[in-house]
Amino acid sequence: MSRRLHPLNAQVGAKVRERRLLLGMSQRQLADAIGLTFQQVQKYENGTNRIDAARLAALSQALNVPPQWFFADLQDTASMRAPELRAELGEGDDLARRETLTLIRAFNRIRDREKRERLIELVQAIGEDEIAEAEQAAA
Repeated sequence: MSRRLHPLNAQVGAKVRERRLLLGMSQRQLADAIGLTFQQVQKYENGTNRIDAARLAALSQALNVPPQWFFADLQDTASMRAPELRAELGEGDDLARRETLTLIRAFNRIRDREKRERLIELVQAIGEDEIAEAEQAAA
C-alpha cells in the first residue's frame, strides 16, 4: 500500500536538502549530527517520512538555521518567487544545481567586501554579454 503524505512534508524535506547541500554536508554527516541513519535523512529529504517537531529542532541546530526557516517560503515553488526572479532563474531550480552551490560557497568565503562587489559586477557583466550575444544571434 502506497503511503500518501502531505506535500508540505516534501517541501520541508527539500529545504533540509537545500541547506545541507549549501553547507557542503553529506547525508551521513547530517545523520550523525542528529543521531539518525543517512537512510532516514534521505526519507526526510524526499518527503517519504514526516519530520516531527523535536527532529526539526535538531535539524535546525545541525544546519544552523532557525526552525521557521524550513517554512519561510512554502507554497507552490513557481508562485512563491517574484516574476522577475522566476524569469532570471528559468524553469529549473538553479539553486539546487551543484555548480550554483559551489559558486555560493566560494563567494561566501570571500571576506573582503570590495572583492565581493567586484565579483558581482563581473558576473553581471558576463551575463549581460551573454544576453547581447544571444540577441545578436537571433536577429
